[in-house]
Formats: sequence, structure tokens, C-alpha cells
Amino acid sequence: MYKNILVPIDIDEDNLMNKAIPLVEDIAKNEDSYVHFLYVLPKLPQSSYYRLVMNGDQLDQGCLKTSAETEVKKIIERFDLPDDRVDTHICIGKPRDAILQVADEIDADLIIISSRNPEIDVYHLGSTAADITRYAKRSVMVVR
Repeated sequence: MYKNILVPIDIDEDNLMNKAIPLVEDIAKNEDSYVHFLYVLPKLPQSSYYRLVMNGDQLDQGCLKTSAETEVKKIIERFDLPDDRVDTHICIGKPRDAILQVADEIDADLIIISSRNPEIDVYHLGSTAADITRYAKRSVMVVR
């Protein structure tokens, strides 16, 4: 039923990933699924580019992606999944848009997304999880 699973991850939210690990492993093993992990680097506003350059820092998106990929691989190693059933995607942009785009590209059957305890202004889900459940064209499972 779930042959392609998309798992968006946030390298800064370790607690959220810990909650998702057993669920992803269980579904992937029972369904013999291919698991696609996705990390979305935020698109920096133009003013941030200027500030970084003015401070003498080199802003290289390739370097940012490489660094993010290293962190994502550390997280993926915590999953008990066969290497030949795992793929990694790194995108730059708004999380909602990138998650939905990659889900379409890989023809995901399921998106498994973690959600932290939200502020009252987003009610029951975190804002990204709420957006994904609202706009996705496929099944979404939210892990708390």
C-alpha cells in the first residue's frame, strides 16, 4: 500500500525525529517501502546575503547543502532501514512547497511528518504539518 514514503526532517528538532523513527521503521518494513528523507534549507532573504557578504562570510549554497546532507545522514543512520531502500533529498525554499513538490516528484503514497506542540495560533498542529495536511494530494500521517 505504501511503496514510497516521504519523511521530511528538521535537523534542529531531534525530539520530533525520535518520535517518528519507530513508526517509519514499522511501516517501511511491513510494506517493503522505499523511504525518501527530505530536508529543506530555508531560502535566505536578499538582505541576509548582503549581511553575510559584508561580514566577510562566503555564502555558498553548495556548501550549505553539503553540510545539511552530512547532518541528515547522521539522522538517517538512527533508522533501522536497508540502505538500498533509502534516498535523501535536500531542497532550498519554503518547507511546505518543497515537501509537496518532492512528494509529487517521487509519487509518494504517504508523507510522515512530525509536529511539535504548537502555539495556540495554529491550534492543533504545527504550521508546516497543518499546511501539509491541508494541501497534500496524498495520505499524510502526523506524528506527535
